[in-house]
Amino acid sequence: MEKAPRSRRGFTNQSGTHQPGQPPLRPGGSRRDAALSEEPRSGTPPKMTGETLAQLIVLACSDPPEGRKRWTLRLLAEQMVLLGHVPSLSNVTVHQRLKKMRSNLGE
Repeated sequence: MEKAPRSRRGFTNQSGTHQPGQPPLRPGGSRRDAALSEEPRSGTPPKMTGETLAQLIVLACSDPPEGRKRWTLRLLAEQMVLLGHVPSLSNVTVHQRLKKMRSNLGE
């Protein structure tokens, strides 16, 4: 019987194979596809909903605070909290969400 090819870590990427300690693969998918999928997760809900993302975009497109030339990620996060749109927000989350928006626009 011929064995399936293995990656550097020793895991196969063929559908139906399951290594101990690794999540099972979906039929016809690979581990990479499973890791990149946007399926609902258990646990805490995402901090940014569609509505709060829209508010972030409006804020980012507005004029920056007085004395500033442009918005920084940290300023956007702080302003979103001050305006009461979210209870807390990191500059990393702001970066990730704005980056996703940019890629969705085809740029």
